[in-house]
Order: sequence, then structure tokens, then C-alpha cells
Amino acid sequence: MRFIRLSVGAMLILTAATASAQQPWAEKMFKDGVVHDFGSVPRGGQLFHRFKITNIYAEQMQITELRSGCGCVSASAAKRVLEPREEAFVEVNMDSRLFTGLKSVKVFVSVGPRFVSTAELRVSANSRADIVCNPTHIGFGTVAAGSRPTQTIDIEYAGVLDWKVTELVSKDVPVEATLKELYRRPGQVGYRLEAKLDADAPPGTIKRELFLKTNDPTTPLVPVLVEATVAGHAPGAAERAQRQRRARRRGPDQGCFRAGDSALHGSGGRRPRQRHYPCFGVRQRAGPGPHLEVQGAAE
Repeated sequence: MRFIRLSVGAMLILTAATASAQQPWAEKMFKDGVVHDFGSVPRGGQLFHRFKITNIYAEQMQITELRSGCGCVSASAAKRVLEPREEAFVEVNMDSRLFTGLKSVKVFVSVGPRFVSTAELRVSANSRADIVCNPTHIGFGTVAAGSRPTQTIDIEYAGVLDWKVTELVSKDVPVEATLKELYRRPGQVGYRLEAKLDADAPPGTIKRELFLKTNDPTTPLVPVLVEATVAGHAPGAAERAQRQRRARRRGPDQGCFRAGDSALHGSGGRRPRQRHYPCFGVRQRAGPGPHLEVQGAAE
């Protein structure tokens, strides 16, 4: 009887260890899940999803490798070094031009370097040949801050349904979008989507999706990728006014004052000799310790 109890206990321990080994600890860093299904999408559409990764461990972690199980999927991470409790994103792109029908692809994310574990992300989509987007997405390219370029994309359906787009959803996408029906014939319908970038679009890389709601129960939402790189920074009216006020207060001969210089005149003391230095800004860098970084400024 004692031997039987020991055998059962050993089997339970072995089963628990096997179950633990089946789930890599790196997958615990993806608290929002490791699977994303794009659903039914137009053939040729460019699909995009971000997986949030959080360092839940007590030491620094690095994304040491990203690889995909298919050429139709690519993955990247702008931030690869994560301090404890720090978050980042693994961005996954799927090109539906390269497959037809159902497709499921794994993306492997290795984390280390002292202890190494690999998480398996999975993306899937159903590329439909009866819905086509031309071009495949809305790409503004690199644009100046404050500019409002316009791009158009044609969406065409060919099939047995009386296919209709019932609503355009562009929430959280910095564009002004309009949709117009171009033609409707038996078994065919065409739409044109026009998107104008917002003047206050944030600087940096923009990669978002807007959606077309349809009356097709198998594809209620058709995603359309929007990409742009906004260069520079366009100051708003309030910021321009603030700069002008600072310039008037300084006067034509007054420059920037270095940290540690005596106070400006007007405090009751003798007016100090003005010393001119380049303007600078100070910001704290991420990471443990009081790290400060000095940045030059053009003002």
C-alpha cells in the first residue's frame, strides 16, 4: 500500500511538472493573450496587430529573437529591453496577398538572456478572394507635421450577396475618412474610401486600423490599415504665443541662463552681468538610478 501511495504521488508530481513545462514562462508576460484572429479579410489586405508584453519578473528582460513561421507574417519590437514592470509591444504584420483561404501562423518571441524562454504567438485570417482592396492599404508615407495629405482606396466585392457597407468606423485613427459608393451591379459593388490625415496627428510612426461595417454575417468588419510617419513637430497656436511672450520678455540681447547663475534683475539686488549660453533641457532617462540627460534646444 505504501508503494502504491508513493507511486501515485510521483505520478502527480511528474504530471504537474509536464504541464508546467508545456507553458513557457515567457508566455506569462503576454497578459492580454497570445492569439489573435483577424477573421475574414479582403484578399491583399495588410493586417496589423500589437501584442502587449510586460516584464512581470524582478530582473531586466530582453527580447533576444523574433521569428515567424511564414513569409506572409513579419514581427518587430521597437523596444527590446524591459525593466521590471515595464511594458512594450510586439507588432505583427500579416500580408493576405500571399495566401488564400484560412491561414494560421506562429510567431516565436524569445526572452532572456540569463534565462531563456520562448513564447508562441499565433495570428490567423481568412483571405477572401471576393473582396479586394486597391491599393492594399492607406499609406501616407513620411509627411510634415501639420500637413493634411489625402489618400484613397477602392474596395470591390464580387459575389452572390447584395453586399453593402453600413458604417465607417475610424475611432482612434487620426484621419478624416469618407466613403462613397461608386457603382452597384448584380453581383458587384464598388466603394471609394478617402482618408485625410489630421493636422494634429502625433509625430512619429502611426499604424492603426479603421473598419468598414458590412451586412455580410461572415465578414461584419473589414479592416483597412492606415500608415504614416509624421516628421517633426508642428506647434499649436498656444505654443507659438507662449514662445513669442518669452521672446518679448527676454528682449533682443538676453540669452539663456545657465543653471547656477544669479537671479535675473528685478529681485531687489544688483543686476548681474548677463552671460549667454545655448539653451538646453534636462530630462530623466528611464532605468534605475537618478540618470539625467541634457538635451540641446533650438530656442
